[in-house]
Amino acid sequence: TRTTDYSVTVTAANGCTDEATVTVTVARPGKSAGKSAPAAAPASALPAAAPAAAFLLEQNVPNPFFATTAIGFHLPEAGAATLTVYDALGRTVREVRGDYAAGRNLIRLDGSPLADGTYVYILRYREQQLVGRMVRSRQ
Repeated sequence: TRTTDYSVTVTAANGCTDEATVTVTVARPGKSAGKSAPAAAPASALPAAAPAAAFLLEQNVPNPFFATTAIGFHLPEAGAATLTVYDALGRTVREVRGDYAAGRNLIRLDGSPLADGTYVYILRYREQQLVGRMVRSRQ
């Protein structure tokens, strides 16, 4: 089992900043992490079927990406969720809203119009939010 904390700071265009710490716990298959479900985990670390009560955000695949990427997530119950992508200056560059089923869902993003660089994505569901980071690269 390996646990890593990631600190993410998002700065909005108006200068306001928001910081979040995301703890990722990765357990080897067949072993228990001994903790509740992680706030975010790479897609390869997620079990084939996440627990029904889990709210999870997967790492985008592929990462880095060239033209398109996919972001998977799990919802404990069906409902509305919003995925917002921010550039390094805190500007919203993509926003996807929708009603999603309980369980695993997938959002495919067309990143071809985006400049190369690091982007932060935030998934909001009810009163919760999870944060991930992705890299757009033409190489």
